[in-house]
Amino acid sequence: MPTSHSLAPSAVSGTGLKLRIHPLAAALARAQLSRLDSYLAGRQAAIATRVCAALDGVPRIRVPYVPASARPPWYVLPLRYESAELGGLSLQRFLGTVHAEGATMAHQPASTCPLNTH
Repeated sequence: MPTSHSLAPSAVSGTGLKLRIHPLAAALARAQLSRLDSYLAGRQAAIATRVCAALDGVPRIRVPYVPASARPPWYVLPLRYESAELGGLSLQRFLGTVHAEGATMAHQPASTCPLNTH
């Protein structure tokens, strides 16, 4: 949705989309459903585990603890920065620095959220 559109502030919520899947998207999803377990395992091994291992131990950054029995889909890999350990650095300044270093997909908590909390 263009940022100039009057409903742009609500775009993250899906408002106006009636929350119905398009028939073509439903057909594609159904065809891929049998591969879901291997897809999720691949995301865990190839993405989350490698990123967490690379960042574990980096001062002032905390990676998520994931119990062995958990199978998160990793839509987002939540990392936590410790403001107090960074001399009180604000979240906005921290994100600006992270973006300047090339991690442009990093964003602040609650910038996407369920419709009922928007």
